[in-house]
Amino acid sequence: MSMHRPWPDRLVVRPWTADHARRVGAWRYGGPWRVYDLDEVMDRTPSIAMLDEDGVLVGQFR
Repeated sequence: MSMHRPWPDRLVVRPWTADHARRVGAWRYGGPWRVYDLDEVMDRTPSIAMLDEDGVLVGQFR
């Protein structure tokens, strides 16, 4: 996900999937935000996927 994309007006909540886990695991942040980079895939953690209105994964909630 581009960090320059505006935050969506609405979020769609979906069950967490292995595909969501792979996507979030690939997200990389710069500077001091690197602390949020994941070293492992979160596919075993029950979570909720948050998608924008176009179906783009924008976040997760545990």
